[in-house]
Amino acid sequence: MGGDKGEAHPRVKKLPPPSEHNMKKKAEKRVRRDELRREYDLSKLNGGVRGKYVERFRAGTNLVLLSPDVAKHFPDEQSVNQALPCVA
Repeated sequence: MGGDKGEAHPRVKKLPPPSEHNMKKKAEKRVRRDELRREYDLSKLNGGVRGKYVERFRAGTNLVLLSPDVAKHFPDEQSVNQALPCVA
């Protein structure tokens, strides 16, 4: 199969040399417009209250950041939750 002749395998295609025409170009970032989309009805958005549900959210959320030396013993949140009742 092409041993000494330096031939490539028959199913392997030789790629053309790289050029500026076949290289991917960097995508341009989208410009954010400070506008609502047309499908939003502004009359239905009036009266919004910032932080309306923040107390309810905080009451049901308890996040703890584990130090790296402790976190290495727990691969996921389930393993932490299984270990905690043994400590409490």
